[in-house]
Amino acid sequence: TTQGYVCQWTVIAAPTKAPTMAPTKVPTKAPTTPPTKAATNAPTASSSGCPSDFSAEGDLCLKAVAKKLTWSDAQTACEDVGANLAVITTENEQEHLTAYLSDFYEANDDVEKNEFWLGLSIDNSTAKWVDGTEFDFNEFRNEAEEMLGDEEEDGCVIQRDDGTTTYWDPRRCKKKGYYVCS
Repeated sequence: TTQGYVCQWTVIAAPTKAPTMAPTKVPTKAPTTPPTKAATNAPTASSSGCPSDFSAEGDLCLKAVAKKLTWSDAQTACEDVGANLAVITTENEQEHLTAYLSDFYEANDDVEKNEFWLGLSIDNSTAKWVDGTEFDFNEFRNEAEEMLGDEEEDGCVIQRDDGTTTYWDPRRCKKKGYYVCS
């Protein structure tokens, strides 16, 4: 002991191999320049509140794409621009979607009127929206679950326009169709 303190020493053997990582220095003061903001894929908003490449239709922001993809690839493409496949939960939203797609068909003569994926899928006879919204509104012409037939395959939903009526129709998710994001 020295001056009233008790000292105890423990002997530890030195490692036989040098550490593989070099020691790191801890900065003593914060950097003087702020970090730069990372770029995102999300488009900028327009005056309507919709992303710049989307159209405002009622409360919806819509973007139809005249490229045929499977349902899951179309959903991924929508996610890449910060959206989902269109989720339609009211008659009013359905009317806005139908009007928007009608204008889209007129502007794109080569687009067939019956091939647009929506964000609705059917799994084990249960319909569900891609964003988790409760499924309680539909525009199916017939019972979707009955029209799918084979229960072992999944089903997804397209909006069809036969020239006189617009309605939803189930379709195998692996088929390709145009799509609309919201």
